[in-house]
Amino acid sequence: MSWESIIRGVIHDPDELPAAVDELIRYHKENWEIYRRNIEGLSRLKQRELAQDGARIWVQANPARRRSTLARLDDEAIALRPCFLCPEHLPPEERGLAFGELVALVNPYPILPRHLTLPARSHTPQRLSGRVPLMLGLARALGPEMAVFYNGPRCGATAPDHFHFQACAAAQIPLLHELSGDGRRAVRSFGRRLLVGSGIEPAPVAAFVEETMRRLGAIEPEPPLNLLVRFDGEQYRAAVWPRYRQRPERFFAPEDRRLSVSPAALEMGGVMVLAEPEHLSRLDPAVARAIYEEVSLPEADFSRLAEELECR
Repeated sequence: MSWESIIRGVIHDPDELPAAVDELIRYHKENWEIYRRNIEGLSRLKQRELAQDGARIWVQANPARRRSTLARLDDEAIALRPCFLCPEHLPPEERGLAFGELVALVNPYPILPRHLTLPARSHTPQRLSGRVPLMLGLARALGPEMAVFYNGPRCGATAPDHFHFQACAAAQIPLLHELSGDGRRAVRSFGRRLLVGSGIEPAPVAAFVEETMRRLGAIEPEPPLNLLVRFDGEQYRAAVWPRYRQRPERFFAPEDRRLSVSPAALEMGGVMVLAEPEHLSRLDPAVARAIYEEVSLPEADFSRLAEELECR
C-alpha cells in the first residue's frame, strides 16, 4: 500500500481535525474487527487504582499490548524487522487522515479511548528536535479533549526508526488532573520527577522543551525523555520526563518477581500498563513508586536541571 491508498481525507483547516478524528474512529469501528474488539474491550480490562501522598495512578492489565510492551528495542532487532509505520506494512484495514507531514491513524491496540498514532509520511528516525512547535500545534488542533505524547527512541518508542507522535483522551491521564498554574515548575509525584512548562502562547512552551533537551546534554541519538502536551482551551502545558533507564529491573527479573511493564509517556502520566494480567497483584504503591524512581532522572541531576531551567 501507499499513503495515497491509506489517506481518506486531507485536513487543511486545523479546526476540522476533531470532527474528522471522530469520523475516522467511527469508520474503523464499523470496518475493522480487531480495532472494534480492542476498543470495546477497554472497559473490561482489569484495573487497580494506587494512591500515595495525594497522587494516584491506574494500573491496567492489557494483554493486547504484549507485542509493544515486550518488544525487543535494541538496534539489531529494529534493523531486522520491517517498519510497521511505513504504509506498505500497515494492516490492510487501516485508513488515515493527512495533517501536514503527519498521518493520523487509529491505534488498533489502544491503552485509552481515542488512541491515535501519527507517523510522519517519510521514514525518518524518532527525533524530537525542531518538531516541538508541530506537537503543540497538533495539541491545539485536537482540542482540550485530547493530549499528545512523544516517546523517545530509548524511552518506550517501539518504532524508533520512524518519527511519530501519539494522542489519546486527556481526561483519563491521572497526572493531568494534578497539574495547574503557569510558568515553569519542577514536579515530584509518586516517585516521578518531571518538568512542566505552561503558557498562553506556544512559543515559550516550545522554547522550554527545547532548552530542557539542550541542558540534558549531547546524548545520542537524543536526550532520553518522554513528553506529554495538551492545550486546555486557554493555555498550553508540556510535561517533560527526563529518563535514566528504559525499563526497570523487575522487567528482567525471574518470572515469580517479573513485572511486564515498559514505562513510556502514558505510564509516566499515571496509566501503568502490564502486559500480563497475572502480574497485576504484584504491583502496590511502593513497587510502583520504586519503578518510577528507577527509570526517572536521579534526584541530584534533576534538582540541578530544574535550577538551571529556573523551574519553581
